[in-house]
Amino acid sequence: MNPKTGSLIFLLLLLIAAFPLVAGQEIGNSEKTVINFFWAEGCPHCAAEKAFLTKLEEKYENIDVRRYNLSKNVELYLELAKKHEIEMIGSVPATFIGEEKYTIGFRPEKIEEQIRAELGIESENEFGVNVPWLGKIDMRTASIPLITVVFGLVDGFNPCAMVVLMFLLSILVRERSRKRIITIAGIFVLISGLFYFMFMALWINVLEIIKYDFMIRAIAGAIAIIVGLFNIKDFFALGKGFSFSISEEKKGNILRKIHGIVKKEAFLAMIAGVIVLAITVNMIELVCTFTLPVIYVSILKIQGIPLLEQYFYLILYVLFYMLDDIVMISIAVVTLSSDRVTEGTGKKLKLVSGLILLALGLALIFAPGLLILG
Repeated sequence: MNPKTGSLIFLLLLLIAAFPLVAGQEIGNSEKTVINFFWAEGCPHCAAEKAFLTKLEEKYENIDVRRYNLSKNVELYLELAKKHEIEMIGSVPATFIGEEKYTIGFRPEKIEEQIRAELGIESENEFGVNVPWLGKIDMRTASIPLITVVFGLVDGFNPCAMVVLMFLLSILVRERSRKRIITIAGIFVLISGLFYFMFMALWINVLEIIKYDFMIRAIAGAIAIIVGLFNIKDFFALGKGFSFSISEEKKGNILRKIHGIVKKEAFLAMIAGVIVLAITVNMIELVCTFTLPVIYVSILKIQGIPLLEQYFYLILYVLFYMLDDIVMISIAVVTLSSDRVTEGTGKKLKLVSGLILLALGLALIFAPGLLILG
């Protein structure tokens, strides 16, 4: 082989061999999108976002995630918050993406969408499913509506919530008037639902003001465990010792009020009596029924979803909370008969409710990550 030809071939092979190294060096030096992530101890959605960002680092090579403990990096947080004109100072998790984008709270779909926009990648919705009449639903958040429906239904079957309506229906069916059943029982259920919604909305706003943290979660969990244990106790020893159930004395007073309302001839007086009865009964029942809605609102807070979206879920919760009442009223209207909740049925419902509350309370305190949905 000609020496000159051999030299040219060697030089060409050397350039070919060196090209990947040069190309790799150029890629390695390319500017990455910086993501400043601030977290705090005892924050379950912070822990969830940590895991989420680790997956994004594997998915997108051109991002540089920098994690900061808020308590040790307050100055940097305040500097970035001021730069992005953020009012929710001190809220975590906080994610600052590039120079302009940010997300407060754990919103995985929003965070990834902002990262893709910063990297110049078209948005994707690989989790979207088209549902007739409802449009596209993101399957990553579909479990939140599901647990809303489940909690609402379970809460509606609470014996404390059912017993007064059963008393009311048992007296109304004797009147043999379907119109009066629908009017009186319907208004009672509607006012009860509004009362429940207002109570849950109040709890949401309290948590907005005082900021949901480990201490609040621990208190809610402890209450759930205590109420759950007493409900389990009632299954084995109903009527013995302390109980969150409505006392026999209060049941007697409620029955007398119901009799007085049903006997009223004046329509407006009857309606006014039903409204007062519903408010009074729900204030009494709240001691027995408040635990599940408090836990549910706490779970909404763990998700880090926007406030207006939380109100939408409250409406859904209350609708399914009232569903069993609507079914009972419908049966009473059609059959003109009503069966009270027997003591045996009530005890079984107490046991189921107690076990659910016990499990949720333990999860809130020791494993809040289990309650992060979607």
